[in-house]
Amino acid sequence: MKVKLFDKILLALLLIIALGISLLLVALAIRLFPLVNLQDILALLYEGVPNALILGVSGLVLLAITLKLMFSGEKKPQEPTSTLIHSGELGAVFITLSAIDAMIQKHCRANSKIRDVVSMVRASRDGGVTISVRLSLLPETEIPLLTQELQLSLKEYIEKHAGINVREIGILIENASSTPTGRVD
Repeated sequence: MKVKLFDKILLALLLIIALGISLLLVALAIRLFPLVNLQDILALLYEGVPNALILGVSGLVLLAITLKLMFSGEKKPQEPTSTLIHSGELGAVFITLSAIDAMIQKHCRANSKIRDVVSMVRASRDGGVTISVRLSLLPETEIPLLTQELQLSLKEYIEKHAGINVREIGILIENASSTPTGRVD
């Protein structure tokens, strides 16, 4: 969340006031002020309409600053959960990103050299999808060959079966090492 300059100034003002109040409370707790002086100061705040008006306006200003800072956060735009397949005379056809993700999982798991797959699909603004895939591979796998073939086959598979344009397929290889085997004596 990016904080605006005005909000930073309000926050600094509110923190200075909170610091002052907390120091006053600590001073009261250690009995730095005699009780008679404190009663005189509080009586002064209640005396007369101008003092009460200043006290009330100050409270309302602090309340307004606090509420403004509480609700001033920028809202993140909501990510789309589906993408358009086709729009025609009878209406539009959409597919959810979770359905595309399930197709990606099925296609990747069909490859015998892939041990595990985690995928993520994002809808592009100009139509189509962007796919990110994290793979764990079996040992002795030729990574450049496998990833190139997987990108091509996955693009063809999604475009053929889902009817949407695949803009990009990013692949991250997480684990391609062999797992240690137990030794039997």
